[in-house]
Amino acid sequence: MPTVTVERNNTKFAIIGLDAQLDGCENIDRVERVFYQGDCLAASGQFAREFDFSSLCEASILRVLTANKLVPGEVAVIILTDRNEQIIGAEKAYLSCCTKTNLTDVLRHADKLITTQHIPVLIVAAHLQAPENTETGKATISFDQNFVGYGAINGVVSVLLSSTDFATRHKSYIYANIKSFAAGSNIEQAVKTALIDADLTAGQITALEVSALADPTESSRESNALLKAYESEKRLDTAISSARSVAGECGPLSVLLGLLNSVFALQQRYVS
Repeated sequence: MPTVTVERNNTKFAIIGLDAQLDGCENIDRVERVFYQGDCLAASGQFAREFDFSSLCEASILRVLTANKLVPGEVAVIILTDRNEQIIGAEKAYLSCCTKTNLTDVLRHADKLITTQHIPVLIVAAHLQAPENTETGKATISFDQNFVGYGAINGVVSVLLSSTDFATRHKSYIYANIKSFAAGSNIEQAVKTALIDADLTAGQITALEVSALADPTESSRESNALLKAYESEKRLDTAISSARSVAGECGPLSVLLGLLNSVFALQQRYVS
């Protein structure tokens, strides 16, 4: 049998800053409420009329930095994008700025910057391609047998990471911690590795944020892997959620919204 490689990173990030704006949600409090209620959002032309990609990201980044009493020259920025989108003038405004196409590469690079350069790292993703008045439809995910498809919305999300030492020294509010992460082509093995590294069992997980991609093959692959990884003799009371059920398919923005949705659940104590 072929050898399955799972990348494991035993690190610890403190999430010390959050920002989000979506169609119909002017601030992160509204975004949090929409995700809690499970409301579906509809795309509007607001962001496309007022911003381009660069200015939308810059505004979000500035809100996070201001709340944390930081200036742009004190942070590194990682743009999560699948379109090679850039922030104009970023190379002069921030300590560094680069683009990555998936969250694993983002976290890997953030880990390197935080542990070797001892600086905070801000991750940002935005989406401006959703047609106006596009409805996401009924709140559902691709695991649902009644699933038809996702819509899309526009918006931006920023997440600020640092070491716990940095957060302590700067008296930053810590929304959540990322103890470790595991990644690989074998979803089941990646999940099991992550649980082992976190010293947890499947039965202790009360909430699970899933990708639930619209592609039937990918959706089935994920759901089958999760059923195996969370197999237990006892009944599991694990809540499943997906940012796509609220925001639709928005590319990298959906990925970062998934992380944000998990932080909401922990920080607001929706799960224990």
